[in-house]
Amino acid sequence: MRFVFLCIEANNAPALRQAAASIEREYGLRLAIDYFTPPNMHSAADWERLAAAVARADFVFGSMLFGEEYVRPLSDILSSASCPVCMIMSSPSLIRQTRVGKFDLRPKPAAEQSAFRQWLSQFQPKHGHGEIQRQMSLVRGLSKMLKFLPGKARDIHSYVMAHQFWAASSPENLRRLLLMLIERYVPGYKGKLPVLDPQDIPEMGVFHPESPTPFADLESYRAWRRKQRHALDKGSVGLLTMRPFALSGNRDHLDALIRALEARGIEARAAYSPTLDMRPTVERFFTRPARQRGQAPTADVDLLVNTTGFALVGGPASTDPDQASATLDQLDTPILDLFPLVFQHIEQWRTDDRGIAPFQLALNVSLPELDGATDPLVVGGMQRGREEITPLPAEIELAAERIAARVALRRTPPAERRIAITLFNFPPSRDSGLPRCVHQCLSPDAGTPRRRLHGRSASKC
Repeated sequence: MRFVFLCIEANNAPALRQAAASIEREYGLRLAIDYFTPPNMHSAADWERLAAAVARADFVFGSMLFGEEYVRPLSDILSSASCPVCMIMSSPSLIRQTRVGKFDLRPKPAAEQSAFRQWLSQFQPKHGHGEIQRQMSLVRGLSKMLKFLPGKARDIHSYVMAHQFWAASSPENLRRLLLMLIERYVPGYKGKLPVLDPQDIPEMGVFHPESPTPFADLESYRAWRRKQRHALDKGSVGLLTMRPFALSGNRDHLDALIRALEARGIEARAAYSPTLDMRPTVERFFTRPARQRGQAPTADVDLLVNTTGFALVGGPASTDPDQASATLDQLDTPILDLFPLVFQHIEQWRTDDRGIAPFQLALNVSLPELDGATDPLVVGGMQRGREEITPLPAEIELAAERIAARVALRRTPPAERRIAITLFNFPPSRDSGLPRCVHQCLSPDAGTPRRRLHGRSASKC
């Protein structure tokens, strides 16, 4: 039996192989996993291998795939697949390749539309901001209602549950996903394997490499922190990541960053978001409640670090920098951009004259910059032939030094700060007003409008 997984990154690959091995031990069922990510989708030979894997697969599953250079050829390959296909949280053209049992999202002529199919059309992907959040909101609450219904309803239940298992991708939840798909869609296994609900894991939470489970609220996290008795008195940093990274166990780069910051006396409060709109996670775990009704919450950390590789609001397909900037301006907290390699192996990145692959540059550098994120830095990636994310020690130490310096600056009284400003003098002109403008912005004259130099605030003249 062979399953093919197509994903933007290999974060879940080790946990899936662990789940497949567990199923073989318990049920004597041998399951091969073919896992393809963008670094395996470059050459003609890569695409031939992928097409051959899909052709012999018993099931194809895909998630978080965007970018025309991948979407177009994948759509062509999936359209000819003879096995069930389940595509979630991806480009609309890929989601429309979904067909599991009687649940089929492939476009049909209007004459074939039934009332039931018109109801199913709400699962059809729509373009625009918030599409992934819309899909995740849609699946919540449906699973219990559909679980025991036959026919199409059961297949819709499979599609709904696939979202939930993948969003909470602990090794046990991925094991349960595989069991469900095998029992329902591989001939000969109906009624022979258990179909279980996902593990109950906090939708959003704080995690730490020394804690076996995440914390659903700040109170329980802080109570655990006090028992650790670490001397973390140099400041606090909020690390943002996605739920799959936190739960799958494939996060050595994040654990290494947390330990590097703690070695410098800084609390690294790592929280995960269940969706690509990370504002609720920021508000729950990185802010203090407003003191009075109508007031905005204030930052409870000295610095935000976005390690997701995505913009703060909307992800790769529907980013909303205005909403992100409004949130960050309200908190008045700087934000840095750290991310793992996704579209290249570490060896490719080190030898490529371009550095970061163009699509990852747009996704992980340009879009976060629109939010106001700075200091983009690679801190991990996959080595050729491996699926675990490998931390990059030198880059992690550099990131920790930059973060420590930002936190120290934040905690330095404004009157004691020393700032160097480099001006890009082009076109060259002795009469350029830029230096004079900068001097005016920093002038202590009473009539000069100024804004604070710490945080994200910028001076205007």
